[in-house]
Amino acid sequence: MLKYILTQPKSNMKKIILIGSILLSSLFVQAQNSTENDKSEKSNQEENKKPKKTPEERAIILTERLKTTCGDLTPDQEAKVKAIFLKRAQQVDEIKSSGVSKNKRKEQMKPIFAQSKEELKAVLTLAQIEKIKNAKEEWKKGKNNKNKKENDKNEKIDKDEDKDESKDKEEDKNEKINKEDENKKENKGKSKGKNK
Repeated sequence: MLKYILTQPKSNMKKIILIGSILLSSLFVQAQNSTENDKSEKSNQEENKKPKKTPEERAIILTERLKTTCGDLTPDQEAKVKAIFLKRAQQVDEIKSSGVSKNKRKEQMKPIFAQSKEELKAVLTLAQIEKIKNAKEEWKKGKNNKNKKENDKNEKIDKDEDKDESKDKEEDKNEKINKEDENKKENKGKSKGKNK
């Protein structure tokens, strides 16, 4: 390309420079537009986020989940369970709003969750606790099966990609061989023409 540009007359050089500068400026404009689009997409995503639930709302949701998991709770149990979840949600919110790093937050939340678990065990019956354990195991099995299916799918995709790569390499090799054969034939034809 550079060789072509250098061998052209000056009038063509001006045209080439003009075209090149137009192309470069259009690239800059396009890059700017894409960054603006990224910013607007991020702001749209933030707007579309679900509003954060209050500790009271989360406590109600968790209490309802527990009711469906372990069967009906007595009114006394339900009130105590809701109070436990509310206390936990409030403590978690305090930690999240403290501005601590994610790892430190996890460490600070561990004792809170352990304490609420012990408090729940004190409120629930053994049969209810057993139902919760069984539901948790089922959930883990389902999660593991889902992960296994995803891993199997990813392995299959990787194998297919490897096959495609090996086919491409083989095709490249065959093309190279064919070009070499053509070059040899051309060289033989040229050498025969020179000998005559």
